[in-house]
Amino acid sequence: MRARIAQRLGLAARLLVLDNCEHLAGAVAELVAFLVSTTADQRVLTTSRAPLAIAAERVYLPGGSSKNGSYGPVILISLA
Repeated sequence: MRARIAQRLGLAARLLVLDNCEHLAGAVAELVAFLVSTTADQRVLTTSRAPLAIAAERVYLPGGSSKNGSYGPVILISLA
């Protein structure tokens, strides 16, 4: 299935937005890593309360970072 998604997304430069990913973080991380490695000009914007922890990820904390090092209720925005 992910190969079919990559095939469709690979037709042109695209931005894929995935919201509320903390509930499926592992599966989303695998999908995003696959998509950015197999499609040209693919960008993925995710929102989550926890990072995906993949190499392509860049994490942005809206409103600053947490004080104690945990992410708490802050929604992370990552662009892979």
